[in-house]
Amino acid sequence: MNNKATFHTYEGFINAPDAPSVRTVAICLCRETRYCGNSPRWWNVGLHSFVVADLLPEHLKFDGLVHDEPECITGDIPHDLKTKKQRIFEDLLMERFYHAQGVKPPTAEEFKLIKKADYDAVHGEVWTGTGTKCLQSMYSKMEHVSRLTKKYRDMYTYEDCLEPDGRAVKEFIRRFELYKRAVKR
Repeated sequence: MNNKATFHTYEGFINAPDAPSVRTVAICLCRETRYCGNSPRWWNVGLHSFVVADLLPEHLKFDGLVHDEPECITGDIPHDLKTKKQRIFEDLLMERFYHAQGVKPPTAEEFKLIKKADYDAVHGEVWTGTGTKCLQSMYSKMEHVSRLTKKYRDMYTYEDCLEPDGRAVKEFIRRFELYKRAVKR
């Protein structure tokens, strides 16, 4: 990646190798739609991240919350459409974010648990109207994940997610600070 690359973020421009602020990440992920907007109900990456974090043990909740952090630069590209180059770029953005936060990235084993929680979150999304219905044939119903998804779907309004000082954005930042303190790596 070009070390002179400049990215625009909610709070202004950042230059590689800098990382976006936590506030920028919270605002962007709470505004970024999942499934490219193809679900019956609007659902965003920030609320998806709450579900992923809730599915993980305490020491991995930070990682679950920020697992999609690169999407505040790249947008939410469907998994099957990402190129190898895009995956490498996302990994680099994530590495820079962890470094900027002074947190070691998860181990390979921890990363597998985070990816499983991310995958499991889809099981709740496709059965609650927050994910693409056509995926129901590929993802079985997981009641505990559906309950979590419904909880956040019903708890936050569009305004809570879209406004820079909305409740979902504030909750993302609160959780970020709380979960970061629990990281022991």
